[in-house]
Parts: sequence; structure tokens; C-alpha cells
Amino acid sequence: MKRILVVLLALCMVVMPAAVFAGSYTDTDGHWAESSIERWTAEGIVSGFDGKFRPDDNMTRAEAAAIYARLLVLDEKADIAAFGDVAADAWYADVIAKAVKADILKGTAEGKMSPEGTLTREQGMVMLCRALGIEEQNTISKEFKDYADIADWAKGSINALVNMGIVNGMTKDTIGPDVDLTRAALMAMLDRAILAYGATDGETLNVPAGTGVVLIVANNVKVENAPAGAVVVTGQGVSGTTVNGAAVNGNSVMVIPSKPAVGGGSSSDGSVTPPPQDPTVPTTPTTQEPTTPQEPTTPQEPTTPQEPTTPQEPTTPQNPTQQQTPELTAPIA
Repeated sequence: MKRILVVLLALCMVVMPAAVFAGSYTDTDGHWAESSIERWTAEGIVSGFDGKFRPDDNMTRAEAAAIYARLLVLDEKADIAAFGDVAADAWYADVIAKAVKADILKGTAEGKMSPEGTLTREQGMVMLCRALGIEEQNTISKEFKDYADIADWAKGSINALVNMGIVNGMTKDTIGPDVDLTRAALMAMLDRAILAYGATDGETLNVPAGTGVVLIVANNVKVENAPAGAVVVTGQGVSGTTVNGAAVNGNSVMVIPSKPAVGGGSSSDGSVTPPPQDPTVPTTPTTQEPTTPQEPTTPQEPTTPQEPTTPQEPTTPQNPTQQQTPELTAPIA
């Protein structure tokens, strides 16, 4: 009998979904961003600290760099020797070099990266758009009474994220551009922005309804039922991707176009599967910017700023110094 119980327990551990294990954090049960945190923990993009995720802690610039380096499986590195506040032996030196090379992260001032400084919400939104290739937009679909407080260099990105439903605001009429971005808020933004994530070689992704980013970072991924307006982003060195039957190059961005109902190419819900004789071939823009909106999901953002604590994203516990707010002397993120 004891042997049978051991076998059954082993089987349960094999088939149990990853999200169950993600629920092991002691401070996320019932949190407004719990499902988003579980999703990206299960994907291996974020991790906690001593059994906690600390969702309401502020996101540091180094932590954000680590998240995007993992999410995009970045390999190439920039020479960051010019940033005097990034020690070569710091846990974040490697991920910052990758984020700088990918043009996701920039300095806060001449020779300064402020890796342990917090990210404001507007800085975090600019980083998100750079990472996922989301194109800036000139107008915004919702009124915010603090819109004038948004820096000019961040307005295009914030316009796009609000229009796409990825950002809903801190309250119904405030965006909070200067408020520090929390770890939970970034998880929610990523959750809304990314419809499907292909991180396993050879897998097939059936894209859910709606518009958003389909992010591919593994080889030979087959994307099916990508609807019109979906933005397909393939990572560095990725090969063998097909989207609705069409081959897609690595390190590229494409938008699934709407097609007229000719030759069976368009469905009743507007999704498109290009026929074989008319495949959609993506280009490889240097800025990787898609152009279409996404549909909003349920509100995910807290209404009050949170107090920063220590960084949470190194693979081993670190002892960072006190966080500092980066100087906004140039468009940064």
C-alpha cells in the first residue's frame, strides 16, 4: 500500500500544472496580480526571495533588465564599461549589458545607469514598448487628469499601452507617471501584452482570441489561428517559426493583417490565416515596432505607490545598496 501511495504521489507531481508550484509564494495569495505572477513564475521569468515574491515592492532597473533578458532569451551584450555605477562583478552586470545591447535600457545620465534605483511607471512603460516592439502612438483614447505630467519622451509609449488596454491607470482618471512601478504592476503589464509565449522548441501555439503580442523565443514553433491584429515577435537567433502556415524570420516583427473574404482567407471574427499562395513575410525593422491595438483585460494596477525594498531578481540572494531614484535628464527606461 505504501508503495502505491508513493507512485501516486510521483504521478501527481509529474502532471500537476506549473502554476500550482508557482503558488508557493507566501505573500501573493489573493493579491490582485496573483495570476500574472504565477504565469511568469511558471515560465521561469521571475522568481521570489526566500519564499516571497514581494509584489508591492518597487521594481528596480536591474530587476527589470533581468526580467527582459530572460523573457527575450537575450544573448548579445553591449560594452557597458562607460557606466561607472555598474560594477563588473555585480549580479546585474550581465543582464544590464544584454538589455543595453537590445536597446531596452539606457542610462539615466552621462556615465550613469542607476541599476539599484527604482523605475517610475513612465520609464517602465517605455521599457515595455522597447522590449516588445510596440510602436508609439500620437493620441490617447482615455483622459487622465495628470496626463500633462507625462514626459514628452514617454507620451507615445503610454498612449499606445493605454489604447491597447495594457495599462488602465492607477485610478480611473490618473496614470501616475512619476510613481514608482511595482513588481506586481510589471507582471500584469506583461500578462496583458503577451497573448502567447513560445519558449519550447517544436511547440504549437494556438493563439487565443483578441489582439496582442505573440512572442517566440524558441525554434520550430508553430503558431496557429493568429488573429488579425496580432503582433508576432521572434527573438534573436530563432528559426523555423511558422505563423498561420507562413514562414517567419527570426529577430523580426510582423502584424497579422486583415484580409477580405476572398478565397477563404478571412473568418467571421476577423482572424486571418493567409493561404499558402499568399504568405505574409515579415520584415526586420531596427526598432521592432508593431502597429495595432490590443483588447483590455481586467484592471490590474494598484492605486497607491509602494515602498521599495531590496532587489528580488538575482538567481542567488544579493545584498544591494539602498535604492535611489534615477535622474530624469534624458528619455530613459
